[in-house]
Amino acid sequence: DEYLRKQVAAMIGAHPDSMLNNLRLDELTVRDVFHLSARGDGLARALVAELARTFSVAIRNITLVFDPETVVFHGDYANADDFFQEELFRHLSGFRYYGQRPFSLELDPTPIETLNLRGAYALLLEMFFQDPSLYT
Repeated sequence: DEYLRKQVAAMIGAHPDSMLNNLRLDELTVRDVFHLSARGDGLARALVAELARTFSVAIRNITLVFDPETVVFHGDYANADDFFQEELFRHLSGFRYYGQRPFSLELDPTPIETLNLRGAYALLLEMFFQDPSLYT
């Protein structure tokens, strides 16, 4: 969020009509930016485009090594608007070895705590049922 706040502070002068002007900068979150981007706010869209560009570089490096069929975003980025996805794939298509959609993108808003609990539960079940002496 600190990076985002710095970007807003640097760009806000060029967007005096942005709804971000109505928010306290020290309380700004990525979710706020995605929400305003979805509503067409120019500054929020500029920020989302920059986030998508940054993510495209990181994802490109990861996909070159692992070649996934699907990339899943959790946490705040699971609340990304359609514009983020469009920009992400636009930037990825700029890398010559990618097609239009080299993988699918899923946004999963499930809280990380819930995912941790599900994983622990699955591991417990697997460990329990692998040893029949525990339940016979």
